[in-house]
Amino acid sequence: MNTPTRLERNSTSHSFMIDQILGRPSEKLKRLQVLLVSISWIAVLMLGPRTPPGAKRLSAILKGLSPWQIYIFSMTSMYIIKNIDRLFGAVPPEPLKNLYTRSFYRAIWISTALDAGFWTAMNIRSTRIRNLASIIFSGYYLIFADQAERTVARYRANINVDMLRVSWSKSQNPYLSAVQWFFSPTLRLYTPLKVKRPSESRYKSSIKGMLYFEGSAEQLRKASKVLLHFPGGGFVTMDPIDHNIYLKYWAKKLRIPIFSINYRKAPEYPYPAGLYDCYESYLAIIQTKGQCIGLSGQRIPEIVLFGDSAGGNFVATTVIKILEEKSKQMLPLPSGIVLAYPCLDLNYTSWLTPEQARYILGSKSESEKEMPKKAAPSTLNLVRSTYSTVSGLAGHPKKLPSFSFDKIEPADVLMDEDLKQQGRISPTTKKPALSNDESSRLQVTSRVAYVCDPIITPEMLRAMAILYLSPKSSPDFENDYLLSPVKAPLEILAQFPRTYIMCGEVDPLVDDSVLFAGRLKEAKLRYPELSPYNEKNSSQASDIDDIVKVMLIRGFSHGFLQLLPFLPEAKIARERCRVWIKALFDFASSYESDDELEASDDDSIDSEEFAQFKEYTMSDMQSETEASAAHLSTAESDRSDEGNDQLEFSSSRSLLSKTNTPERSDSRKAVRIRKNQLKLNRHSTWEKSNMLTEASLLERRLANISQDLGSSEAELNRTDSHD
Repeated sequence: MNTPTRLERNSTSHSFMIDQILGRPSEKLKRLQVLLVSISWIAVLMLGPRTPPGAKRLSAILKGLSPWQIYIFSMTSMYIIKNIDRLFGAVPPEPLKNLYTRSFYRAIWISTALDAGFWTAMNIRSTRIRNLASIIFSGYYLIFADQAERTVARYRANINVDMLRVSWSKSQNPYLSAVQWFFSPTLRLYTPLKVKRPSESRYKSSIKGMLYFEGSAEQLRKASKVLLHFPGGGFVTMDPIDHNIYLKYWAKKLRIPIFSINYRKAPEYPYPAGLYDCYESYLAIIQTKGQCIGLSGQRIPEIVLFGDSAGGNFVATTVIKILEEKSKQMLPLPSGIVLAYPCLDLNYTSWLTPEQARYILGSKSESEKEMPKKAAPSTLNLVRSTYSTVSGLAGHPKKLPSFSFDKIEPADVLMDEDLKQQGRISPTTKKPALSNDESSRLQVTSRVAYVCDPIITPEMLRAMAILYLSPKSSPDFENDYLLSPVKAPLEILAQFPRTYIMCGEVDPLVDDSVLFAGRLKEAKLRYPELSPYNEKNSSQASDIDDIVKVMLIRGFSHGFLQLLPFLPEAKIARERCRVWIKALFDFASSYESDDELEASDDDSIDSEEFAQFKEYTMSDMQSETEASAAHLSTAESDRSDEGNDQLEFSSSRSLLSKTNTPERSDSRKAVRIRKNQLKLNRHSTWEKSNMLTEASLLERRLANISQDLGSSEAELNRTDSHD
């Protein structure tokens, strides 16, 4: 892809000198100039001399050539003259050369061609002609890639909401939707839904959404888990159907209902309308126990939240709203949240603050220096464990089932050489003479470092922020954490549920993911008593790494889940998100199917990944069972003659002997027994939360009834006094 400087050079190289003479570009004058130049040259050909003065010698040379040869010679000469700088190596270096994988670079080429084609045809009035012309123009731009880049650069320089919607809702084109249908599975239940808002809502309209479920209506009633999806789209566009390509896949694989919210979009409904749609959809499911989306309503379902891009912002802010209202309504937290390349900070700045830099570069803050060593590991170690970078994606486009996502290497903090290559610091930057604190050095944000990103450009980010907030608003970017969840206080972040984040390593928004995860970990280290997982040793970093996970995919930028048809590696990211979602549900219910980790049940996770899990599980459980054996041997001498105690000891001995056998069936049985040991405790906690929520809802209903009775009594008293 080309840089903005080169794009500008290519654009102006085909512009007309009349712009420079007049000092201002004019499309009308350009059109007139094209018409006059064409008429002039046609007149010369028709009325002028057959041989121009001084060209007789050239004409004699060309006389022996056929018209076809003359045409080829002319076009070749023009091509050589146009690219003479490339022949002599006089072109500027390509800054995006080593940023992306080969597959992602090809996906960018296709995406750019589609954007150019759809924007070129967007002003055609007839819908049928516009849909067909969009595909035809896109085919043209696939061949002439440089022309596509110049066209897209001009449109993005004057981006508006209509262009954003045309670009990001391309999947609604009937021809592209047919291609997407080919890649997406069919579901038994795939229908739009309207959910009634809670009674205390200030809005009256219903919440619209789309339900995905692989099962019958009766099976839907028996469901006890729900994936609540908030789609991305820059706060201004993209309905749930624009995300069908991975939502249908998850619904087919997970066998749970997925409800995707079609929240109201800006600029027609600016902040905070979309946020309240997402929060109130969660509240409606809790209050109706899932009846609003077709569940039986016998118990509150377990809910996992998923959001990509702008939807990730709504997921984080919805959890914050739940925590703020929890004391009033006793709302249960979701079982966990999964964020894909989220936009978590709307304060678009150029420089990292020292507070932000220490999460990325690593250093100790003043508060950490005062904390005990056991309670607060250094931020450098915290950052090293904040995220892991997936490598090796580029080399396995044709061997997806055999690729193991557990082949990841812990990513060190970004060092000087890496930062220089990515443009994050200047090559001439030197360390301060009186400080060894890396966070005191000047560092640019990822939005500036990857300013040339062709997927999400600075013009797009600016337009989305203005449209979402409305031009007349004056938001408080530093303190309004419902706009920028990364700014939320640590006391709130410490109460967050399990959070899994996935993002491209060269995404302009990658800092949002890393900083948010770093603050989450710091909050849970500093306030372990506020964590919803306040168990023994919950303040240890190893446990926090299981609660907060970040995975950065090397060579990927923004929106890779939308590029699935022409980005094979994105299928692995889609599968990893599915595994995360299921793991969150399994943790909440303390249940996992026997065959979840078996390769025959999940063909997208290979036998090597299962072997790694099995090895970890067996080694971890062996130490526990050895301790249990020692405890049981001690208790054996002191135990009573009761048959129940003897039976318990015998069954435990049997479990220990089965654990040490290498057979897979025994290992799965041991894993199941091990997990069931914690089932009662966690299940009782969940039931207690449900009971408290139900009691809170009943209390609120009684309060409303009492208020209505009081109003009626007052009205009767006024009527009696009047009579």
